[in-house]
Amino acid sequence: MTALKDIKNKINLPTYKAWFEHITPLSLKKNCLTVSVGSSFAKEWLESRYSNLLSDSIKKVINNSCKIKIVAAPESLESTEGYYDEYIDESIESAYYLNKKKKQS
Repeated sequence: MTALKDIKNKINLPTYKAWFEHITPLSLKKNCLTVSVGSSFAKEWLESRYSNLLSDSIKKVINNSCKIKIVAAPESLESTEGYYDEYIDESIESAYYLNKKKKQS
């Protein structure tokens, strides 16, 4: 059984769909499970209302307690920072070249 299945069995379906269905596990390091949710609002809601339920369900599944770190999706994408810089630079260079060529005509 997964932690999310355990949670789904403990709460009503609309609540599960609203707050838990889109949780994505990111990493488990040194007894800290990091999960991603869709927004800062969802992060705060889960932390304030469901942190015990999350902790209990995870402890049940992995047979060990661990800290849970909830991050909002944009925070979880920090590792992609700079990924598109090369493409942006190429686009800027292309735009400059095209504009320069157009002025010469």
